[in-house]
Amino acid sequence: MAIEEEYIIDFSNYLTLEKGRSANTVESYLRDVRKLLQYIDLEVPSKSFRDLDLKNIQNFLAYLHSFGLNEQSQARIISGIKAFYKYLSLEQIIDKNPTELLEAPKLSRKLPDTLSYLEIQQIIKAKPWKGAQNARQHTRVENNKNKPSRAVMRQRLRKLSDPNHSLSISV
Repeated sequence: MAIEEEYIIDFSNYLTLEKGRSANTVESYLRDVRKLLQYIDLEVPSKSFRDLDLKNIQNFLAYLHSFGLNEQSQARIISGIKAFYKYLSLEQIIDKNPTELLEAPKLSRKLPDTLSYLEIQQIIKAKPWKGAQNARQHTRVENNKNKPSRAVMRQRLRKLSDPNHSLSISV
């Protein structure tokens, strides 16, 4: 067994036992580290994973980028490599962590769906509000994790025209 494979097995145990990572995360990180090791063998055979610097790792990421990986995949690969080198540093296998200054691409975050101003106005106007007590009788506000979609909320808005229905808003 190659020395690198021993470190990979130890890294796997570290991720599972000490960091509590899921099996899928561990598998992904190990796959990413193996990609890095294969890249070293092909592109910089004169170096070991212990001898890499930031520029070598950036070249590896540029190599992967040339295959058209999206930002999320790149960020995960960076996360796996950074975790590997952090582990090597903690175990004092390497003196300097070459990934300390490595930055992952900024991932865009999707904004949550929200009701439009018109939809909010329709909710307010749907029932004749006569004080807080009457509002409580016709509206039930729930705080749970299963938030309804916009389509569900629109469906509920349509039901408001029927006096036998009340509105339930999940927050």
